[in-house]
Amino acid sequence: MKMRVTALATVALLVAASACHRAPRPEVVGSTDAQAQEIVLDGEAFYWLKRGDASSGKTVADGAVMTMAKGGGAARALVQGQFLADHIAIDATDIFWSHSNSVAGKVHDIVSRVSKKGGPVTDLLDGDRSIEALAVDASSVFLALGQTGGRIVKLDRAGGAPVELATEQSNPRALLVDGSNVYWITIDGASKRAVHRIAKTGGASVTLASGGDLDHLATDGTSVYFRDGSTLKSIPIAGGSAATVIDHVMSFAVDGSTVYFVPANDIYLMKLEHGASKPTPVAYDPGSFASSFVFDSSNVYWSVMLDRQIRRSAR
Repeated sequence: MKMRVTALATVALLVAASACHRAPRPEVVGSTDAQAQEIVLDGEAFYWLKRGDASSGKTVADGAVMTMAKGGGAARALVQGQFLADHIAIDATDIFWSHSNSVAGKVHDIVSRVSKKGGPVTDLLDGDRSIEALAVDASSVFLALGQTGGRIVKLDRAGGAPVELATEQSNPRALLVDGSNVYWITIDGASKRAVHRIAKTGGASVTLASGGDLDHLATDGTSVYFRDGSTLKSIPIAGGSAATVIDHVMSFAVDGSTVYFVPANDIYLMKLEHGASKPTPVAYDPGSFASSFVFDSSNVYWSVMLDRQIRRSAR
């Protein structure tokens, strides 16, 4: 997708200033009973992690893998007894997540799998490197491991030895996969970050973009989107020059040809459709601070960590 957006920083602020007159309040789907930093969605249900408590340096295994019907209702735990549950992803049948275990004072990070219907848990990886990000496709689990000297690896969804895709990566995180590639961000010191791409089958990695404050990744199949400070940018997957999509962005997601975003220091969910000259308001949500977006054919959903809710609004 190629967006030619001019002076959108000013336009976004002007639109947001009057959005409350035209944007509806979102509906509350239900309570997450936890600060759900990431939510994922299939055709029937939401899934997220209750991280668990690590206060006072104690190993308190009170985290959980949680779920709730897409239409709302009570949240329930599929897997309990988790310590520092952190990253989550789903495929057609299963849930994958990372968590930790402390043995003899040494913390191991673990990747586990469970059916969406519940049942026995299978541990796919138990290692001594921190798991900084996780993504899945139909056959594999992709991980960003470690900090200094980090690695990008993939596992068969059934388990087995990890296959290294990229090594000597500085603080890899924000992992993303599409049909052909794996993308991630590295952090080298306080002011040097970069977006990278490598084929799922391995080979040479490519640096797509660099900057001082890059975070979060999304793709529409043609371009990769990332935030550089408060500026949302995109760059072609094949490489090239990064383009500014819109300025003053706090959080964002991409669905098809539409960018959804929350302006910095604002209380509106906005969208910018492909070919549009300016963004339009989707929802007016005071105090929302949306942290994760998911979509179906009719609605956009997001989690709100402050009040531990999932909200929705028509797209």
